[in-house]
Amino acid sequence: MLQDLADQSAVSFPDEAAEALAARIQREGGKQPLAYAFELTMSRPPDERELKILTSALERTSWLGVARALLNSDEFVTRE
Repeated sequence: MLQDLADQSAVSFPDEAAEALAARIQREGGKQPLAYAFELTMSRPPDERELKILTSALERTSWLGVARALLNSDEFVTRE
């Protein structure tokens, strides 16, 4: 039973976090929402290459997709 609860939590938390981040980016991102999103998640501004990658990602997906990509990035997951 405890494993079932953990499995349900593991599935929903990343989705909820990405949805909340996507909403926050749109709400608070201002004129540079991609830079804002990157800085919010990585605690540093993006360089030109990273901003290009995010721009390309947004053209292919939604804000939710961008949020998921940022939250799943190695730099976000493993802070040194």
